[in-house]
Amino acid sequence: MTTRSTYLSLLLVAAISIPTFAQTTERTLVKSFSAVGVTEVHFDMEVPVEVVATNGNLIRVKMLVSLEGGNDKMLKTLVLARRYDLRSKTEENRLVIYAPALERTVKVGGQEVIENIRLEVSVPQDVVVTQKDIPALANEDLPDGMR
Repeated sequence: MTTRSTYLSLLLVAAISIPTFAQTTERTLVKSFSAVGVTEVHFDMEVPVEVVATNGNLIRVKMLVSLEGGNDKMLKTLVLARRYDLRSKTEENRLVIYAPALERTVKVGGQEVIENIRLEVSVPQDVVVTQKDIPALANEDLPDGMR
């Protein structure tokens, strides 16, 4: 009887442990930029961008990063290596935001790391948001859920 309960206990532990290896690891990174004198914000990266209009003079970029099949330690290492750092440059009244390290692929054990990245951006109401290879959207043209 004790052998049977031992096997059942091991089976239960295995059943609970296996799904945890398939989970995704997630982090949220936030960076703010000054919007003083800016009439357009351009995102020079190919990731989904959700825009919300706000009051004030700050552009707040929340980057949500997840790794498929990765673990928290791997994601933390990528964050510390500045993979997800956002940089900006101003061209007249246009603020260009980009992430140079995202242009390189990351491989671990010979396999490419699968990253899911999306941005949630809060911008002043009078600022136009554009993105690489996507036409410009003024905030009043955005769907209700994105204003």
